[in-house]
Amino acid sequence: MASSEHVSVDVNNIAASLKENLQTMHPVSEECCIYRVPRRTRCLNESDFTPQVISIGPLHHDKGELKEMEEHKRRYLKHFLQRTKVSIEKFLKLIKDKEAKLRSYYSENIERTSDVFVTMILVDSIFMIEYLLRWSNPDLVPNDDRICGKPYINIFEDLRFARKSASFFYSERLVHSSENRNTW
Repeated sequence: MASSEHVSVDVNNIAASLKENLQTMHPVSEECCIYRVPRRTRCLNESDFTPQVISIGPLHHDKGELKEMEEHKRRYLKHFLQRTKVSIEKFLKLIKDKEAKLRSYYSENIERTSDVFVTMILVDSIFMIEYLLRWSNPDLVPNDDRICGKPYINIFEDLRFARKSASFFYSERLVHSSENRNTW
């Protein structure tokens, strides 16, 4: 009889622990549309599924070999803000207001603080806008640009991964929210 009581106590502890775990699970949203390519598929040819030069969005953001481009993305943001006179505060507020929705696009929980996530979405979104503007209008390319038009840096391959990021989805909204669009 003693072993039966011991078993029921263990079951109760396990049940309580499991219930707590189930309540803290990342909710799955109907908006979910961004998935990490399964390792089994990625192993077929890693470079087909992994950015090689630049990371857009949180899934590859911490890869050491892509960190070098983070400063360049911030430079693009700086030039964009200086040229357009767009309010960084307005853009940050727009992103912050939609943060939950942006996070819901991902199939996995994005383990980033709100400030880090919102900043990353802003920097990545504006980088894509500014890069495409520079690529389509060489007059916008400053002398200190280390990416646009350089034959040794091809980010177009990596930008195909960007379409699977909240930064890509949100860049259009940032463009349309700016009353200074005609100065871009």
